[in-house]
Amino acid sequence: MKRQLSFFFAAADEEQFSRLLSSVMPSIRFLDGCIWEAPVPVGKKTIAECPSNFVYLWNPEIVPVLPVLRREDGRWEGPGSGPVVQMVRCISPVSENIMASGRFAHGLNDDNPQFKALEQFSKSVWRIAKKMAAKANLVAVELESRTIINDHVAGYVLGPGAVAWCTTDPKRLFRDRGTIVYYRPSPVAEAALPRNVEAAPQAGRAARSTRKIG
Repeated sequence: MKRQLSFFFAAADEEQFSRLLSSVMPSIRFLDGCIWEAPVPVGKKTIAECPSNFVYLWNPEIVPVLPVLRREDGRWEGPGSGPVVQMVRCISPVSENIMASGRFAHGLNDDNPQFKALEQFSKSVWRIAKKMAAKANLVAVELESRTIINDHVAGYVLGPGAVAWCTTDPKRLFRDRGTIVYYRPSPVAEAALPRNVEAAPQAGRAARSTRKIG
């Protein structure tokens, strides 16, 4: 079993996501990377407590003890998938005005004795991430002109904080982590934001024809 989910999350979205996960799974812990100084990792209660760009979601109720390997440098290496769900973060823009996508990933062998519980764990992570998403779609744009080249881009979970980050400044863009493709929320995305999230006003509606945005 393999699954992936791409997202754009600002710091506020990570905080909300941490709270939602903890409300459903109080035992969940967030691991700061998979290289540790001791064989037993220090589980954090929020994503914000982890400075690493790679965070691992661990439920000790399912896997009380994580498998580890001793490295040549004396440190310990934990799993990158299987007993944990990998989260590659959008911890900050890749440049002042560009934020790269993040990703959840989980791989699990069918013969794992805890397959059903771990599969349900990752399903819960996916469900919660999608539940908190802003009701906004992305449009693909040309980098320099901001001309819309695709008026409906699917496959990403958009956190409301990330949408607000992008819509408050026309110079800001999202970018897929693996390709040089740039996005912005649709021109009417701010209408779908929660009322407590501020976004700069933008006029107009998404068009089927190519036009400029921002």
